[in-house]
Amino acid sequence: MLPTLHDHLLIGYEVDCLNRTITLHTQQPHWESAPNGQTIKFQGVLGYHFKNDAFSNIIMSIETPKVEDFIQCYASEMSAAFKEAGALDNWALSKEAAAIALIDANMIAVVITSTMGLSGWVLAAHVHLAEKDEPHK
Repeated sequence: MLPTLHDHLLIGYEVDCLNRTITLHTQQPHWESAPNGQTIKFQGVLGYHFKNDAFSNIIMSIETPKVEDFIQCYASEMSAAFKEAGALDNWALSKEAAAIALIDANMIAVVITSTMGLSGWVLAAHVHLAEKDEPHK
């Protein structure tokens, strides 16, 4: 289960296309007394869409909806990504095909909402908090 990261600052993210990984680095807001933030790693990334990066991003939540619910919300966006850029695959053209492809591949859908700045989603095989000794670059 991922932490909510409510009000965390998204201080950076890395997309490694070759290894199909995405890493998010967050920092807790200044009024929190707990140590720094979190690093979330997505591995086996099938697709993602980030928008409105403001270089000063404040996370509202990071959630993992059921794949079926994710498809209902983002089917048109996934279809447009395939038509416009060849992103994802042709399964993105229909809700039914997307459901089969994502469920058969055991994909995890993660939706990022923001108070300000970057929001979007990631489809990945694995999602986990990075070990504390993994440094932020």
